[in-house]
Amino acid sequence: MEFRVPIQHVLAYVENKDRLRLAQVCKDWNQVVFARWTVLDLSQEPETASRWLKFFGSQPQRFPKLRKLKVEFSMTLSDSDIQWISRLGPLGSLNLNGCQGLTEDGIAALLPHQTSLTDLQLYWNLSVTDSLLFSVAAFLPGLQALNLSGCQKITDDGIRVLAASCPGIRELDLTRCARLTDASVEAVAGGCRELTSLTLYACSALTDRALEAAAAGCPHLQSLDLCGAVKVTDRGMKLVGTQCRELRRLNLTWCV
Repeated sequence: MEFRVPIQHVLAYVENKDRLRLAQVCKDWNQVVFARWTVLDLSQEPETASRWLKFFGSQPQRFPKLRKLKVEFSMTLSDSDIQWISRLGPLGSLNLNGCQGLTEDGIAALLPHQTSLTDLQLYWNLSVTDSLLFSVAAFLPGLQALNLSGCQKITDDGIRVLAASCPGIRELDLTRCARLTDASVEAVAGGCRELTSLTLYACSALTDRALEAAAAGCPHLQSLDLCGAVKVTDRGMKLVGTQCRELRRLNLTWCV
């Protein structure tokens, strides 16, 4: 018995370099490989990420279905590489976690060219301030997931503008954003009514006021991380427990 598997079904299991080799087999394979490339994951190739981005960004018409770009922990990536991401077709997901060579100005310059983003990951970029959040609010109204873990310079002002402009946010990670206060949670609870996941790990300034806001404004909350929130009490937690009926995960480590 003969089994024939279309090449597009095989591509999902093939690494980037091997895909390029497949594209050299013949013209038909070349067209299929490039035309059906939906995800570019460079997390395993941080040292060559810049070259990959130039290859894709210099000929975006060959990758019409590319929707997800992941460039984690590339120490060589810099603002000069942003131009190649800007030239790609409309992305839905962009992961720049741990790319310390990128500045908030570089990231902000990208946003007007990628307004379809619904998922933006900026873990541990120490240059990020409220200024970038203002740009996110201006250009990404359809944002659904945002990772600002370790972006220690952001304040309540940035979160207020973000929450007011991006009401569709469902997942928000504010781990170690130590300057944030109850006002940030109040803004998120008031503006992002579809929120399902809120990570406030090591946001030690939070009190029961934040929990009151979450309980009242986040009815669909499924995951809440309050690790290190030493100022919250049983009263606040009871409100969350009784009003957030969809809650499935709760981290209260070091809340003593």
